[in-house]
Amino acid sequence: MSSSPAALRSYGPLQARDPDLEVLLSDGLGGFALSSLAGVPTRCYSGLAVSHQPPVGRWQHLVSPLERVSTGQGEVSLHALELAPNVFEGGGLTWLTGVTLRDLLPEREQLVGGVRVRRRTFMPRHSGAVVFLYEVEAREAVTLTLGGFFADRDMHHTHERAPELAFGVEGTRCVVRGTRETWVRLHAPDAAVEELSPQPFPQRVSLRHDEARGEPDHEQGVGAALWRVTLPPGGGRAAL
Repeated sequence: MSSSPAALRSYGPLQARDPDLEVLLSDGLGGFALSSLAGVPTRCYSGLAVSHQPPVGRWQHLVSPLERVSTGQGEVSLHALELAPNVFEGGGLTWLTGVTLRDLLPEREQLVGGVRVRRRTFMPRHSGAVVFLYEVEAREAVTLTLGGFFADRDMHHTHERAPELAFGVEGTRCVVRGTRETWVRLHAPDAAVEELSPQPFPQRVSLRHDEARGEPDHEQGVGAALWRVTLPPGGGRAAL
């Protein structure tokens, strides 16, 4: 029996940067992950919302992964956060070559020099989790620095001040302690992994779609780099 081909829809770099084009993933329990095609948060609901009283009682955890790539030419950021209207932190939009929806699951592609990075995003059923799968193609060794930007709040609310969060990295697992606990896990069996001593920092995020609705137009989250993953020449995979 042959399987049907995956349903594909591709967006070039200009379309993929459009903040009005968003992707909603769900876990079947009321939890969801929401972002623009390029991965930019645009509203207080952007990021990972886990349902603690299915299907309601949703708590917002991870707003966006923190993503940097280092090559022989230096280090650049692959994420992008809007700080003020059309002012961005991170070079994620600069390096974007396009986004493909494969069976409604987003695959973002970025090209930095000769390094190609694809990021696939999905939510396993009934998991309360979101998975970011990175595939890197490069002739030389490449290092990814991975972590996250965290909110730790009810999904309807925003922080005027950065929340107080504690980070504990143990090997390829990290627990982020605030009002609730968030677990972040790294899977990179074919790479050299260095756990980092998190240095949390406040991060402003502008919420353009909330501003359009007359809601609070920004919030303060917390960012932290958690791991440094070195992939061999040719590339490889890693997952958060």
